[in-house]
Amino acid sequence: QDGIARYTCECPPGFTGASCETNINDCASNPCHSGTCIDGENSFVCNCYPGFTGKLCQTQIDECESNPCQFGGKCEDRINGYQCICRPGTSGINCEVNVNECYSNPCRNGARCIDGINRYSCECEPGYTGQHCETDINECASNPCANGGLCIDLTNSFRCECPRGYYDARCLSDVDECSSSPCLNGGTCEDGVNQFICHCLPGYGGKRCEMDIDECGSNPCQHGGTCNDHLNGYSCKCLPGYAGTNCETNIDDCANNPCQNGGSCIDLVDDYKCVCELPHTGRNCEEKLDPCSPN
Repeated sequence: QDGIARYTCECPPGFTGASCETNINDCASNPCHSGTCIDGENSFVCNCYPGFTGKLCQTQIDECESNPCQFGGKCEDRINGYQCICRPGTSGINCEVNVNECYSNPCRNGARCIDGINRYSCECEPGYTGQHCETDINECASNPCANGGLCIDLTNSFRCECPRGYYDARCLSDVDECSSSPCLNGGTCEDGVNQFICHCLPGYGGKRCEMDIDECGSNPCQHGGTCNDHLNGYSCKCLPGYAGTNCETNIDDCANNPCQNGGSCIDLVDDYKCVCELPHTGRNCEEKLDPCSPN
């Protein structure tokens, strides 16, 4: 603006001086908190130090915001950086290294080792248990063998040694000893445990009814009679003078009164004897004694 023997300058923002020749230093107030101030025309720009941001570099960048720490590591923010506090069993800048606890092969009996964080677990093969699969499961603990069978523990199974007369995996089945039809001569078979019993038809004996019972074995025929064995019976062939099933009866040869003329009959075996009344004589007292004979 013109004046008398002078002028005045109305400066644009950011300049000063009689002729507006001076750029005002907008950095004079140190507006940048954590950075370098670069003066402009009526402005400034903050060139932030590493780890800071914002127009005035007033904000510290949170390097933990991206969750750089792995396997549960704890992130601690630093200026222009971070530090991971790793859990036991991990290491590395970002805790990215998981220590392999399976390296020493702790699992036994073919088990698969599963690595964890500062731990491991064993996936056991069937038939094994325990932290390291060191224990063979006793499949005989439940007493699976019936009827007195002996249980033998195997890997993930068992075997039954059955007593005689039983079979199958658990000794539950009774062997049918009658299946071979062991009873002879029409005998009926009764199945037992490890045995059979034959119920024989009359006249047969023996474990399998294989013998024709000798009914003559007890010598049933009396008085010298001859015994003839039959099936479920016998017959006696009696000596002369005897009769009855067992020749027990002495035949009464006096029954038909053979003695004549008042003679007394005495029964004998297959015979008789007459005691004659005088004057009679002869086998049957049929003759009369003649005192004159011989002459």
